[in-house]
Amino acid sequence: IRHSLAAYLDKQTPEGEQKGADQKGEAAASAGRITPQLGDSFLDRLVSLVNQATDTAYRQRIAHDLQTASLEIIPVEQAVAYDIESLNQIKTTSRSANADPKAVRAQIEDTRQVLRDLIAKVNEIYQGVSRNLEPATQLYSEESSFSRTERSVSLSRLALFGLAVLLISIPVVIAICLLVNRIREEETFEKEA
Repeated sequence: IRHSLAAYLDKQTPEGEQKGADQKGEAAASAGRITPQLGDSFLDRLVSLVNQATDTAYRQRIAHDLQTASLEIIPVEQAVAYDIESLNQIKTTSRSANADPKAVRAQIEDTRQVLRDLIAKVNEIYQGVSRNLEPATQLYSEESSFSRTERSVSLSRLALFGLAVLLISIPVVIAICLLVNRIREEETFEKEA
């Protein structure tokens, strides 16, 4: 991309046209006349200026592509360097390590156990975060089969219940008083007789 941009810009400003225009300008100045020269070089220079103005979008796009490509190269270079380093480590390790197969299996099993423990811890962390970020949508959760419902009672409702109890208790109290009076009268009548 860099080479194509440089070639394109070099192609846009030919050296032969500029040298010819400079020589004609010097010849006109040396002749002492102030008449404008509208020759081929002037028209060519005017056309090249117009083309440069219209090529701005193309040059901007090429420059943007160059930046994007240079940014994409960095991760690829890092990946290649990592792969080369890994291969070198494998080559040096395989030559020098004549380890016991039982020891290698024990290390692999230990690594698996550590990995299982780490996965369990990650799951616990995930559960805790999930409970904090998404709390339960229920007002209460049922933990046992026993349930108790309490309803709130307003003061006016309590007064209405009190009045109803009072109205029911008055006839009952009157009936009890009449019954007690009747029992006393019979006792006094039996004592006189």
